[in-house]
Amino acid sequence: MAAVELSGVKKSFGSVSIIQGIDLTVNHGEFVVFVGPSGCGKSTLLRLIAGLETVSAGTIKIDGEDVTHKAPAKRGVDRLAARFDRYRGNDPRKWQTGITTYQKVAYDAIYPGVDLVFYGKGNKMEHDFIVAPHADPKQIRLAFEGPSKVQLDDQGNLNLDAGTDRLT
Repeated sequence: MAAVELSGVKKSFGSVSIIQGIDLTVNHGEFVVFVGPSGCGKSTLLRLIAGLETVSAGTIKIDGEDVTHKAPAKRGVDRLAARFDRYRGNDPRKWQTGITTYQKVAYDAIYPGVDLVFYGKGNKMEHDFIVAPHADPKQIRLAFEGPSKVQLDDQGNLNLDAGTDRLT
């Protein structure tokens, strides 16, 4: 199975056609370089694959999954080899098999210039706000319901106390 597969991918900005029907297959372990003059569409093609631009026509598949119209935030980061199955009820048509897993899940532009990445570390769920240069980190807002005490410790960790439980 190809890692990245483009079929008839086109991109137009208004009446100007930038990408005019690209067919490309890149298998696992292969390395591809786009070479061409400035303005020929190299960066636009990469932005299409990443989901940062919408495709005018054609399909983009990553590891066999059609991601043509998926937002980058829903594409996952650091795809894992493991997949899992979900069997609910007795109707096999409702079962979900071969569900893709990711090491990280990224949400782009939750605030202007700020992305949010969730990931597991040990047995804990962690997150990072990725703040672009010149973006304002003061726009980040968090709200917590239920804790009796919210404080930063000496290492900069946020501690939430709720009764006898502490979340760090």
